[in-house]
Amino acid sequence: MLEVAEALAQRLGCCKMTLEVLEGNEAAQAAYRSCGFSGYELDPRMGKAMFWEKKLAVFEPKMQLGSTVHTSPSSCWTQNMPGPAKSGVLIYAKNLKLVSRFYEKLLPAKVVLADSEHRVLQSEDAQLIIHAIPAQYADGIEITAPPTVREERAIKPFFTVASLENAEQVVMELGGLVCGPVWPGPSMRVRNVCDPEGNIIHLRQSAD
Repeated sequence: MLEVAEALAQRLGCCKMTLEVLEGNEAAQAAYRSCGFSGYELDPRMGKAMFWEKKLAVFEPKMQLGSTVHTSPSSCWTQNMPGPAKSGVLIYAKNLKLVSRFYEKLLPAKVVLADSEHRVLQSEDAQLIIHAIPAQYADGIEITAPPTVREERAIKPFFTVASLENAEQVVMELGGLVCGPVWPGPSMRVRNVCDPEGNIIHLRQSAD
């Protein structure tokens, strides 16, 4: 395995290979020495290099379940999640609360987890994660009202709604846009809308 790794490293133009081995694992050290490895030095005058570490505290997000806000370890993201979900959509948003409220009303969906940077929404069919864009990037993004449709995006999520007409009303009331006509699909009617930040989504209504 090390021979294969060395050959690959040479093809990629790498100047050296490094690995980590425990100080007390003499058998492994002997095996690595036989392959040409040794303790490395950046400068012989300064001695051999050492690996150091610092353990970090577990992130404890503030989460909202229903109307109760509480602080809980990060493991609660998985303990309280309705799943794990097999699929879903992650949407980056400049205005976290506005975009979350849009999808809550449109789908409809329930907020199952929330903190200052995320909102996890669960509808009957899908799970959405609304993720706040970090401030250093959000400051350079301009969101207009009404929103500018982001037509250059290559991905368009779709959701099934009970009524396209009712969905259109929600879209307009919550700062989105209705885009183009309704057209027929196989056993459904479909149309495009965009959310308050211009992300295009595809709505479907069953023809039943």
